Amino acid sequence: SELAELGLEDAVRITGWLEEAQGFDALHAANVCVNLRGPSTMGVSGGVFQAFSMGRGAVVSDIPETAELPDDCVCKVAPGDAEVAELARVFVRLREHAEERSALEAGARRFVDEVCHWSHVAQRYAQCLEGFPAHRANQKSLIQGAIEAADKARDFLSKYVNTAQFPLWRHKSTRAAEMGKLLENSYR
Repeated sequence: SELAELGLEDAVRITGWLEEAQGFDALHAANVCVNLRGPSTMGVSGGVFQAFSMGRGAVVSDIPETAELPDDCVCKVAPGDAEVAELARVFVRLREHAEERSALEAGARRFVDEVCHWSHVAQRYAQCLEGFPAHRANQKSLIQGAIEAADKARDFLSKYVNTAQFPLWRHKSTRAAEMGKLLENSYR
C-alpha cells in the first residue's frame, strides 16, 4: 500500500465509515481534524461542527460554504492542483508549531461557546419562530420535543467530552427550555 511505501502505517489509520460513538472516539483522539469538500456541495459538513464540539481545530476546503467558519479555528486549503502540496505544508506547520494547534483548539472552543452553544441556537430558533403566525395547539409539542432532543444529544455527547475542559456541556439546555416555555406561553 502507499502508506507502507511511505512508512506511514503507524501514523495513519484509514477507518472507512464509523459508528457514531467510534467517530466521537476518533475525534477525541485527534490533534486536528480534516474536513475537505470537493466538489463543493454548497453545505458545511456537520462533521466539522462535531470536531469543534470536541475542541478540535480543523483543516477545511477554502470554498464558499466554509467562508463563515472563523479563521481562528480552521486552516483553509484551496481545492485544485496545489491542494495536496498545501495540505502537506499545513500538516508540517501544525506538527512543528504546537502553539498554532493550541490556538485552533481554543478558537474552536470559543466558537462553540459563543455561537454554536445550544442556548444561542435555541435563542435564534425562538427569534425565528416569533415571526411565524400563531401555531395550532398540537404543534406546541414541537418546541418541547426539540428541547428534549437537544438534552438527549448533550447527554450522549457528554460521554465523549471532558466536561471539565468544556464547561458548556455540563448544563442541560435550560436556556432552551426557558425559551420554549416562553414561546408556549405566548401562544396560549
